[in-house]
This record gives sequence, structure tokens and C-alpha cells, in this order.
Amino acid sequence: MAAPPRTSLAWTNIAKKLQLRAVIFDARSLQRAANELDSETEKRNKSGLAAAGLGSMSLGIRTPDALVAAGNVKEMLQREIREALKERGADIIGKPWEIQQRLEALLAAEKAEAAVRAALEGGSSGSGDGSAAAPPTPPPSPGLRVLFTYLDMRGMARGVIASDESAQDDASARAQAASIVKSLQVPPFSLVMPAADVALARRGERSAIVAACLAMDLLPKQVMFVSDQSPVLQAAKQAGAFSCHMVKRAPGAPDSLPSDFRALDCYGIQDAVEELNGITFRDPDTEIRTQFGVYST
Repeated sequence: MAAPPRTSLAWTNIAKKLQLRAVIFDARSLQRAANELDSETEKRNKSGLAAAGLGSMSLGIRTPDALVAAGNVKEMLQREIREALKERGADIIGKPWEIQQRLEALLAAEKAEAAVRAALEGGSSGSGDGSAAAPPTPPPSPGLRVLFTYLDMRGMARGVIASDESAQDDASARAQAASIVKSLQVPPFSLVMPAADVALARRGERSAIVAACLAMDLLPKQVMFVSDQSPVLQAAKQAGAFSCHMVKRAPGAPDSLPSDFRALDCYGIQDAVEELNGITFRDPDTEIRTQFGVYST
């Protein structure tokens, strides 16, 4: 049995003085939509083409994520390989061929693990034990594990608001939270918003926001809510909490919503945290242990 998460005494003392003590994520903002990456790439391409005076020409530029998915590591730039390794919590130090081989080995292991998991799930589908099963979880946003590590290392709490399809009941909400934790191999969320409160939050009811803050024994002004939905952000502001609009790069998604902060990616959320708490540095003694082992030291 793994030891409970441990944060060094130095960080425990610092966390008590931080202006922002917790971040509660809308699960929608943690997941990457199937068409989101293509939309972002197309927007970047159009901007580059316009700047080059090439009008509306189309470029078939593949993204690093697409290359990783296809296993074409050799076609990736060193920077892209290191970013893929960083997102997987692996060492990014080494010569070009060393980091390439490291990523290829990780991808092979992930593929094998997925095959084993699929076989196990297929064999246990008829167990009939009545336990809630999490629906298929879309891939997480790039940099999410790095962001969670950043928050955990500073003794900040994390909460989650289940997505619509996983908020039918409390068991489904908890199952989705567990699925996210397992996929990223990080400590569990400090709070999983109850399904009834999820419905209220998505209707813009501030009572759900206040209840979530109280459940974490914090004041609303010590918590930031991250979402891509206007009602959730509006409810957070009305309750006195901080709000951060996580922009979804998908067709029809709003580019800006009323909120305290706007983030284009997970790194933008970290910027928002640092704007409130100041730039902090991890104590070298900090260590987080989970059921998956020590995931950062």
C-alpha cells in the first residue's frame, strides 16, 4: 500500500499563506475535444500564411500530438520530443538519439498497457457487480500532469466538476475523477463536486460554488474555478471566487468569456496561479507519493 501524499514542512507553511489555496477544474476543460487540435492548428496556420502574404492557402502541417499518436517519433523536432517526455513525467535530459529512444520505449509501453487493459476490461464486462464505470475519457489537455504536479508540490488542493455525461449521479462523477487520476498517475482530487451541485453550477447557481469551497474548508476568495462554460464562470464570480476561462480551440467555441483570467492551455492556468500567488519555487525536499509510486521529487 502506497504511502499518503507528503509535502515538505516548508511548503506546508507556505501554502497556508497563499492567496489562492485551491483550483477546481471543470472536467470539460481538462479534456481535449476530437476536433480541437485541428482547429487550433488551422488557426495558427492561417495566421502564419496571412503574415506571409499567402492568402487562404492550406498547409498540411501535422502537430506533435498527431506525430506521437502515429508513432512517427523520428519526424519530430527535439523540442517536441522533450515536451512529449515531459508530459509523461520522464527525464528530458540526454542526447537527441537518447531522448528519441526514450520516447519510443514509452510509446511502446503505453501501447502494450492499453492492449492489456482492453483485454482485462473485455473479460470483466459481465461481472455484474453493479459498480459504476466511468465512460470513455477523452485525452487530457497537453501539460495537465505538469500543472497538477505544480499545484500538488505547493500544497494546493485540486477539485473537479464532472462533465455532463459523467454527472448523472455521484458514483459516475467519482468514477470520472478516478479515471483522470489514473490516466495521469497523480494523487486523487481533494473534492469531487456532487452531481446535484454540478447541475446547479452549470445553471449558474452560486450556491454550488459556495458549497464546494466550504467542503474544502476554504473561502471562495481562496479558490479559482477553471471552465469553458459561461454559467460556471459567472457563478464563480458571483460567489466571490476567482474564475479562469479555459479557451477550447474547437469550431463554435467562444474565444473569450467574462472571467478574471483567460488561459489558452494548462500553462496559462499556471500563469494565472502565479499572478495571484507570485512565482514560487519547489523545495527540494518535497515529495509526493501515490499508489503509482513517487511521481515527482
